[in-house]
Amino acid sequence: MVSLRRLRGVADPPDRSDAALLADTLRPADSFTTFYRRHDAALLRFAASRGLDVHAAADVVAETFAAALQHRHRYKPQGESARLWLLGIAVRKIADHHRDETRHLRRQNRLRDELGALTQADVDSYEQLVAGSDTETIDALSDLPTPQQDAIRARVLEDRDYADVAVALGLSEAAARKQVSRGLAALRSQLGRHR
Repeated sequence: MVSLRRLRGVADPPDRSDAALLADTLRPADSFTTFYRRHDAALLRFAASRGLDVHAAADVVAETFAAALQHRHRYKPQGESARLWLLGIAVRKIADHHRDETRHLRRQNRLRDELGALTQADVDSYEQLVAGSDTETIDALSDLPTPQQDAIRARVLEDRDYADVAVALGLSEAAARKQVSRGLAALRSQLGRHR
């Protein structure tokens, strides 16, 4: 970001190549800062051109420079600029990002499939629990495992949304949904036996 460099009063020394900046052992922090400022805007544009949103692009640029800093001793000069070397690192970081996104989506889909949609029986037992405060329903609720009891009490009786239930129980939102769903199914089963 050229304008930021000018505002900070930092000028890239024209006589120092990228290779010299990366190899500097006397003032490595200053040299790497100069190196970063030379290439950060180009890397950000490159990441954006690969379809990443601003947050993902910023993450990729940060990871690219972190890898460059860690492995600067591996840089083999091929001219004045190390931009191609940085772009090679960025390509790998973008691929890592896409792989992570794909894994995350697969996990979400798998979890959604495991949880499944509420059945009509789940809805009926929910309505029965909300409407009924009879001792039979309360007894059936108290027979459930504690995590399911707590989840049903928070979601059904206290009418809290799943995000609040998850925080209150120290679970992920998906795990809170699963506890409520399993608890309602067990409650329905118990109530069905008693009728």
